Amino acid sequence: MTLLLLLNVTMHSDELRSLSELRWKARIVLCKSDSALLDKLHDATLLEKERIDERDIVYFIICGDRLISNYGGVLSSVLKGEVRARLKKEAVVLIGKDGEMKGAYSSLRWTEIFAEIDAMPMRQREKRQR
Repeated sequence: MTLLLLLNVTMHSDELRSLSELRWKARIVLCKSDSALLDKLHDATLLEKERIDERDIVYFIICGDRLISNYGGVLSSVLKGEVRARLKKEAVVLIGKDGEMKGAYSSLRWTEIFAEIDAMPMRQREKRQR
């Protein structure tokens, strides 16, 4: 019985259930898309991988029932609802490492998001320390 419980906990330990689990670990970019733009957004995001990784960004692109992310673990079904709820009014939202919303945008433009992040005091400290 103990072994089964341990296996269950181990198997789901990397499952992300809430955006709050990323607080102080990553900046978050949330984006909603329609199916016509999804492939284009995903391709543009893949092209920016190095700059995204450098800024500790975890992104979530939601389109209908699909949720695309660069998060390295399993995404829970509850997370999809949270992402959708955070994107009620905006198409794209930037959330800082402190968990607070830092910006809202009408479309996913990585250069704007990078500029916003690079102006943050925490990012300035990170750049000096690297």
